[in-house]
Amino acid sequence: MKWLLMSSFHMFIITSLTFSQSINLKDFFSLVRQNHPSFKALDLPPRIQQINSEQIATRQDWRIESRPALVYSRPIPTSPFSPTRVTSASVDASMNRTFWSTGGRFSVGWASDLTDQNLPPISFPTAGGRFQIPTGFNRLYTHTFSLNYTQPLLQNYGGELDRLPYEISEMQLSITELQTFEQQEKILLSFGISFLEWILAEEKVKIAQDRLDLSTEAYRLITEKHESFLVDQVDVLRSEDAVILAEQTLMLFQSQAESKRAELAIMLEKPDLETMNPVYALYETREISSPDDVKENISDLRPIIIQERSIEQLEKQKQGFVEAKKSRLDLNVGFRLLGGDDAIGQSLEMTYPDFSAVLVYSQTLGKRSAELDIQKATVQLRQADYEQKQAKLEILSRIRNLWVQIENMKEIMELSRTQIQTAEKKTEQELELYNKGKSQLNFVIQSRDNEENARLRYAENAVRYHQMIMQYHELTDRLTDVQGE
Repeated sequence: MKWLLMSSFHMFIITSLTFSQSINLKDFFSLVRQNHPSFKALDLPPRIQQINSEQIATRQDWRIESRPALVYSRPIPTSPFSPTRVTSASVDASMNRTFWSTGGRFSVGWASDLTDQNLPPISFPTAGGRFQIPTGFNRLYTHTFSLNYTQPLLQNYGGELDRLPYEISEMQLSITELQTFEQQEKILLSFGISFLEWILAEEKVKIAQDRLDLSTEAYRLITEKHESFLVDQVDVLRSEDAVILAEQTLMLFQSQAESKRAELAIMLEKPDLETMNPVYALYETREISSPDDVKENISDLRPIIIQERSIEQLEKQKQGFVEAKKSRLDLNVGFRLLGGDDAIGQSLEMTYPDFSAVLVYSQTLGKRSAELDIQKATVQLRQADYEQKQAKLEILSRIRNLWVQIENMKEIMELSRTQIQTAEKKTEQELELYNKGKSQLNFVIQSRDNEENARLRYAENAVRYHQMIMQYHELTDRLTDVQGE
């Protein structure tokens, strides 16, 4: 009677789990995305890189400069006309920016100066006294408005060097985003494998519960037969021992399932996950792309795209080194309007124009540093090309390896199904022989144990199969696409 009560209790546990809230792989992956800190942390590197690109882009913004100054001096007298004291105050403001489309620099400026000085006059004696002639203004106001534009004609023509840091940063942003997707998919793969382990643990509980139910029912029937003097006491003991072993196995599997639920609930910060029932079509097979299809489209895989973007980045850097090797020839065009007077109002009459056009040529002798940078970039490009080819071979070999294992595992699963059917028929035959008194109970118990073991192996093989399917999808960048299948 006690075995019947225990069986009913465990049946209640299984029923409670069955009717609790269920969760499939798609919802499980959503929990990973929402709750796991490592997954959320991976959203930050692309954002950081994007901010870095935006910071570089600010180099073409307008910039304002202002330089107020106050100077007092008593110059050394070098002639009778030298000032004995000079006080000057000035304000110099300018706006400038760089045009990445042309490489040019444009600036507009304004400068105002006040000079207050003591200039000794020229003195002549006359009949009426000394006659003095001023040698200059004791106070002078000057103002200057200027426009200036510098256009590179050789190095940095078209702004190639100006744009280079930004373009490289944008390439890095693309690489970082792809790397983030790749790492996030690896996290999903890790949790997907854990989800399948959880599925296996729950499946083992169901199989063990079925075995316990059969053992409990057999114990009840054999006990009744013993009370009717149809079987010996030893059969009752054997049946009782089978119930105890089944009970132990069930408790072990329940413990494993509970610990897996608790582990995932903590990892995903989802306490009610411990009351959920995972749902997955464990014994169904899946269609996957063949290795030949993967080989044909291997350039579309993220790891290969990442390396391709890295090669493009190296090529862009090499272009920058080639550009930096060129000589500099800059055309500088300037225009100014000047005004000055001892009266501040009249000094604002900007009546003195000034125009200039200057060609500036410069060249680094030897250019050895730039040449070495180009050589280094050339070697790095060659290295990156070899690494890309190696990566393609590694991916294709892993794809082929997994594909072979998956195909073989499908055959193993089919054999497992056949083994279960054979074990069921053998149990029926052993039970029929025992009921006719032509066999011992041990053979019935052993046959049922074999049937349970066959079901457990089938479940374990199915989980291995689906874990390899997940790995295959992760390698082919399809794990998030097929997560709901």
